[in-house]
Amino acid sequence: MGALAQGFTCLFGDVRQVSRRVVMAKRLLVHVEVHQNGWTVIRESNERATSVHPTQAEAAKEGRDIARRDEIEFFLHAQDGRIREHDSYGEGGTAQKGGDMSES
Repeated sequence: MGALAQGFTCLFGDVRQVSRRVVMAKRLLVHVEVHQNGWTVIRESNERATSVHPTQAEAAKEGRDIARRDEIEFFLHAQDGRIREHDSYGEGGTAQKGGDMSES
């Protein structure tokens, strides 16, 4: 880790930044989806829900909190499964709005 602290560079730029991008790529995205018992917050490729909530609003709040904390992407799905909203919480947990994803 000493080499990283000294700010070495590699073909793709500063080693610290490259390492951060690799770690970010491995983080699982957060989805809010309809469920038989309400609305679930689930990380992509997980079989089990992180949490289940009675309303979409409560699930969305929890999902966004997780996405901000982990600086990852958040997807809010409609009852029919389509993506209604997409936010990307990059460095610093600030959202870059993807906006409404539904077709008009």
